[in-house]
Amino acid sequence: KAAPAPEDWEDPPEPEEGAAPWREAELFHYDPRADDNDETWVQEKFGCPEDGRPGLTCPGCFTTVCHRSQPHVEYDQWRAVDAVNCTVKTGTDLIFPLKNGKEEKYHPVV
Repeated sequence: KAAPAPEDWEDPPEPEEGAAPWREAELFHYDPRADDNDETWVQEKFGCPEDGRPGLTCPGCFTTVCHRSQPHVEYDQWRAVDAVNCTVKTGTDLIFPLKNGKEEKYHPVV
């Protein structure tokens, strides 16, 4: 279901008497249905189950990394099921030494 066209939006509430000028602009740009519409879009596009599994974001810039995740098998963390906004740099290797003397090789993701 598509979001309603701007001409179908309800008028924003009137700002309170003596409210700061930015408050009026904030009320004008707020669509109370936006969260529900965004959630519907994600559900339709990615088929996300409503089971409480989190979407993941980059901790540095908060860009969405995935809309579906699953618990990691070995670590107490989540991992992406369907990554978005990411590119794997296969021409570069990151090598991490392990305590047992072996190494693990990974490719950076940007």
